[in-house]
This record gives sequence, C-alpha cells and structure tokens, in this order.
Amino acid sequence: MKFGGLDLSLTSTGWAVLDDDGALVSAGRVRPGEAWPIGQRYDFLAESIWKAMQQVDVVARERPFANGRGGGDTDAALFGVHAVVQRELWLRQERDEIPQVAPSTLLKLATGSGKARKGSKAEVIDAAIERWGSDVDQTDIADACWVAEWLRLEWQSGRLTG
Repeated sequence: MKFGGLDLSLTSTGWAVLDDDGALVSAGRVRPGEAWPIGQRYDFLAESIWKAMQQVDVVARERPFANGRGGGDTDAALFGVHAVVQRELWLRQERDEIPQVAPSTLLKLATGSGKARKGSKAEVIDAAIERWGSDVDQTDIADACWVAEWLRLEWQSGRLTG
C-alpha cells in the first residue's frame, strides 16, 4: 500500500509518497507562478497534485493554518487551495473525505514536542532528512513526508480506514 501526504500552499505545495514500511517512494513540490491569477494557480495545483498522487492508495493533507496576519484575502485563497484539492481528490479517488492532520500533531511526530518554538521548522526538516534522506530538505516536502507518515501509522493502527 502507498500513502500520500500533502502540505498545501499557494506558492509551494509539498507532496510525498511512502510505502507500507514508511520508506520514501517519491516526493516533490509544486510551484505555481506567484503572479498567476488565483484561478490559474488553483487549476495548476489541482492537476499537478493529482498527477503526483495517482500512485497512492490513500492520501492525507495537513490541516490549513490561517493566522489572520496575511489578511482575509490571503487566508481565503489558502482555504480555497484546500477546497480545490479536496474536490479534485474526492472526484478522482471517489473518497468522501481526505484525512487531515493538525500542524501540532506533525510537529510532535517529527520532533517529540507539539509546541511550536523558534527553530521548530528546522527541527522538522532535520528529522525528515534523518528519516528519509536529503531529498526532503525543503519545509514543504518535509511536512508532506510527515503527513504521509502520520497517515501510514493511523491506517496501520486501524484508527483510519477506507
């Protein structure tokens, strides 16, 4: 079985695929043009992510985090990315729901602590590199790997089923 993880973003979406043993099958990032209109970004992200996730049996995504500091339009656009990708995966995989994992849960899985602190992102990347190698040296890719790992562990424990 193959497990997909997504770290969705308007500027750089990370994706990863792990096998039953948690070994990295593939990973990458999708980067739409920052000057593109929002609709074009959505289309590009949905199609690119679908291509990356075709090889997986089940996929999860990091829950969107909006702090309001980017402004209403930025937060709305980020939630739009999640909605567009959710719809695309739902239509193509015929699943009612795409599991979501909280950022604090991923932080705890990667570092042992779920509390964000200065240097947390670097710790997550370092833990990902130690676990899966140097191909996961970007924040978005490392996060996607931890999403896939969370999904794998939840699936194999029976807490999530298809």
